Amino acid sequence: MRGEGTGGGEQNTGGLILPRACISLEGAHLTLTVYWRGVGSSVMDDQSACDPREEGIYDDPALPPGNNHWRRVLVVSTVVEGVFG
Repeated sequence: MRGEGTGGGEQNTGGLILPRACISLEGAHLTLTVYWRGVGSSVMDDQSACDPREEGIYDDPALPPGNNHWRRVLVVSTVVEGVFG
């Protein structure tokens, strides 16, 4: 997610900005949630049960603290039968 394998010169160029991820498993229901910092302000309705954010890393600096306007989230859910318990 951080793009170490993709670069231009001495900089990594292929990854997400400040990525965080978590996996939750409830029975056979598996959910992967990926958070990252976007390049501009946006309001996202995050309904994920997992929230690995660190205070302020996704805030728009032009707005009050805790706004998370630069946070982006992708949630992928699936059922994996016969693998987990």
